[in-house]
Amino acid sequence: YRAIHKCPPPEEWEPTRFRLLGSLKSKVIAIKQSSGMPTRLRGYLCRFALEGEPELLSIAYHVGIGRLNSQGFGCMEVLEKQKKTVKLTVFLF
Repeated sequence: YRAIHKCPPPEEWEPTRFRLLGSLKSKVIAIKQSSGMPTRLRGYLCRFALEGEPELLSIAYHVGIGRLNSQGFGCMEVLEKQKKTVKLTVFLF
């Protein structure tokens, strides 16, 4: 929120809640580089529920979650959407 709007979120907003829905599934992927040597990355597939302000949930959906989201990881699939809760599947690093 701060990176996009250059200010903190409104104080009256409730904290975003994260709830894991099942177990984490580990997965290793290899990314080939120009040198021919692959880089191996371990990530996790999981289902979870996020509950919070719709604007923050929208930012999380569009930007991604995790440390390598700028490289295309952390994408989410919305499984179920309620007023302030979204259940998602994501590949995290």
